[in-house]
Amino acid sequence: MGGGRLMANPVQFWLSYDNGAEKLRLPVNPPSVEISSSHGYHDVNISKLGEFTVIGESELDGYTFESFFPAAYNPSYCEYEGFPSPRECIDMLRRWRSSRNPVRLTVTGSEINAAVTIRELDFDEVAHGRSGDIPFSITLKQFKFVSFRTTSGTLGSSVPRPVGDTGGTSNAGGSGGGGTGGGGSGGTGGGGSASGGGTAAGGGSAVIGGVGTGLSQGASIAGSGSIGAGAFGGGLSVAARANTKVVPKTYVIKRGDTLWKIAASVLGDGSKWIEIYNLNRTIIGLNMNDLPVGRTIRMPGAVG
Repeated sequence: MGGGRLMANPVQFWLSYDNGAEKLRLPVNPPSVEISSSHGYHDVNISKLGEFTVIGESELDGYTFESFFPAAYNPSYCEYEGFPSPRECIDMLRRWRSSRNPVRLTVTGSEINAAVTIRELDFDEVAHGRSGDIPFSITLKQFKFVSFRTTSGTLGSSVPRPVGDTGGTSNAGGSGGGGTGGGGSGGTGGGGSASGGGTAAGGGSAVIGGVGTGLSQGASIAGSGSIGAGAFGGGLSVAARANTKVVPKTYVIKRGDTLWKIAASVLGDGSKWIEIYNLNRTIIGLNMNDLPVGRTIRMPGAVG
C-alpha cells in the first residue's frame, strides 16, 4: 500500500483582534462549543387578570468552550506546528480583553463568525505538572457595533452650525441675504454659500439653509417647537416632528385601575408601568396589585 498524506482538518478555531491585525488559531480544537441563545421576556402580574408576558428583543448569543495550549507539538492532537507558547497565548487573550475592544471568533466549517467580547478567561498553569501545557476555558458574548450618524456642514466662512440650530436668521459670512417669514433664504450665483436660513412661522421654528448649490434647501415647518433641518450639499431637508402628547403631572387612582392600565392610557405605553411604580413607590407600597383608590400619584415625563 502506498503512503497517504494526512488531510487538514476543515474545522479551525480563530480569534482575531483589531480587524485581523493580530490572530490566534487554537493549537488544539475544543471538543465542542456551547452556544447560549435567549430572548428577553418580562412577566407582569396584573390584578384580577393574572400573569402576562411582555416579549422583548433577542438577546446576544454567548459562546463557551474549553481546550488547552500545548507546550510542544504533538501530531495526535495539535492542529498545526509553530504555534505560540502557552504563556504567550494567555497573555495575548488577556491583553485583548483589557483593551476594552471586541475580538472576532471564527470557526471554519460552521456558521460561527461573530464579533465578541471576552467575558471570562479561566486557566490553570499547574494542572499538567511539568508538561507546561495550560488548560483554559473561555466565555465570549456576541458584540453589536452601534454607530451614531451625525450631520454637519459649513456655512459661508466655514463656520460649523449644527443641524437643528435655533439661533435665528443670520448670514454666516460671504454674500447672500437670509429671508424671514416664509423660511426661504437667498443664495449667491454660481455655487456660492447660502444664508443661514429663515425663521418659519409658528412657535419659533428654525430652518438651516443648504450649502454649495446657490439655493437653500431649508423647508420651514409651522408648529410649536418643530425644527426644519436644512440639508448640506444640495440634499433634501429633514424635519423633526415634535411629540405633541402632553403628559399630566398627576393622576388620581380610580377603582379597577392597574399600573399597566394607567401607563397605557396616560403614557401611551403599558410597559412603562414600572416607571410609574418607581416614582410612587412610597404611595403604592409593596403590593402593586392593590392600588390605593383616590390617591394622587405623579406621572413620569410630565412637563412643568
